[in-house]
Amino acid sequence: MKSILRLLLGIICTLSIVIAWEIDLSAEIIRGEVKQTAAEAQLFSLRANDGRVLLVAWDQKTTFRNLKNPAAIKVDDYLIVDLTLQEEQKIAVSVTVPEIILPPGIRETSFDMLDKLAAGAAAGKSFTLIDTRPSEKYEAGHIPGAISIPLARISKRTAGLLPGDRNAAVVFYDDGAEVDAAVKAAEMSGNNGYTNVLLFREGVRGWVKSGRLLACSPTYIRKSKPALFDLRSADKVQQGHIAGAVNYPLPELAGMYAKFPAYRQTSIVVYGESDRDALAGAAIIKKWGYKNVTFFQGGVSAWLDSAEALESGPAADHIYAGEAGHRGELQPKDFEMALISPQSVELVDVRSDADYRKGNLQKGVHIPLQSLSLRYKELSREKIQVVFAGDAERAEMAYDFLKAKGFRVNYFGGSVDFGKNGEYKVKVK
Repeated sequence: MKSILRLLLGIICTLSIVIAWEIDLSAEIIRGEVKQTAAEAQLFSLRANDGRVLLVAWDQKTTFRNLKNPAAIKVDDYLIVDLTLQEEQKIAVSVTVPEIILPPGIRETSFDMLDKLAAGAAAGKSFTLIDTRPSEKYEAGHIPGAISIPLARISKRTAGLLPGDRNAAVVFYDDGAEVDAAVKAAEMSGNNGYTNVLLFREGVRGWVKSGRLLACSPTYIRKSKPALFDLRSADKVQQGHIAGAVNYPLPELAGMYAKFPAYRQTSIVVYGESDRDALAGAAIIKKWGYKNVTFFQGGVSAWLDSAEALESGPAADHIYAGEAGHRGELQPKDFEMALISPQSVELVDVRSDADYRKGNLQKGVHIPLQSLSLRYKELSREKIQVVFAGDAERAEMAYDFLKAKGFRVNYFGGSVDFGKNGEYKVKVK
């Protein structure tokens, strides 16, 4: 009898350990940037630091720290999310906006102060703005005027680029949010005798969220081959331009919208006769919804100064969009073709029940976005899925989720006008 009891107790203990282990596996703390939000569906997609894109839901039990409410979550916010898994849906136990604690003796600088320091530097006052991120991040996009000294170089005291005057203003920044590379660099510099050390807490994320533009390096243009636009006049371009650039003179740029890539995450770089022209052109492109727009500071003069060659003759006639030129987004004509191919394509309408009742395409599968993580197994693995949501943000959220689940999926980021008798009209881009 005692041996049987011992055996039962052993089984119970083993089961308890297994259950606890499984519960631990279902919990995960994720850090990353918000990619898209759908507050009415109580969802947001998170681009995690490890590269995954997760569809995260919240409920009445979710705790929000340093946030007024869920509606305060915005695209590009950096969050720490404590997740639990309910069935196959990731539910946020807590959502936190991280805070940075400044070391003693380190002061914080603002956008206005940075502008004043930059203006002073133009007048001859010593000021150094330092990007402490890895060099490849600096090359892809940095605050204009910054130099690159990654934290690792400062840690080894091999930077060599810190100013000789230890009383001169030195400003450090990194990605922002909870990233503490700039904090560590500032603290080490203070310990090494620099007396005017400042931290730009907002970093790159804050700079971009404020509507300001990042500058890219010649190395990024040469290696990554983004969609490149020369905003100068055609005759200037004939005399010499960066290889691969498409010429859309600034006065004509506003009329070129239809020629731009459909994918809004396409990496786009602009340059012009002046940095002012480049910034003006970038502002037009960003209003069209493109998320990854930078400018090449100094234009062709800076390109030559960096020991790069120019190409003479006419500019490229095709926009090169690199590997990020498509990423699943369909043009209206492609979407319409998908709608008449039910043998190979499955339409996935992820709009709300209310929107679906107002008008629908009468084909495919209707799964509201907030139910997708629970019902995605209803979809056919034998077909190509095409997501329709009525807007690009929610369509891309569903696309990211289904792609992570291994589906062959595309999405349409536009909308459809529904008639009274089942008629519909796909809106052009």
